[in-house]
Amino acid sequence: REATEPVTMCGETFVPRSAFLICPYAMHRQERWFVDAKAFRPDRFLDQEQTWPRFAYFPFGGGSRSCIGAQFALVEAVLILATLGRRWHFVRADTRPIRADPLVSLRVSGVLPMVATRR
Repeated sequence: REATEPVTMCGETFVPRSAFLICPYAMHRQERWFVDAKAFRPDRFLDQEQTWPRFAYFPFGGGSRSCIGAQFALVEAVLILATLGRRWHFVRADTRPIRADPLVSLRVSGVLPMVATRR
């Protein structure tokens, strides 16, 4: 978003035409909304009674600028994971720490070696 008039936020004043961006990577790791926010715990999304504010979690953006392909991406992810998970079991090939590469979407930096075995 772009300011149309002076904006004061967090003790700083921004002039008109200042650009503002929201960083999902930082927002999704807020301890005030998510218990153990920095841990990889996909099961946190199983609870249908979450008490998070509306845009505490927004993997596809929100409002009028949200991702047009969000529903397709979710359906595609489920189908791919179900197809692969039905036939294969994956285990990490090493124990090196995984480094994140937060670009347009969050991804693994470099490669993530895996060993795949048939089920």
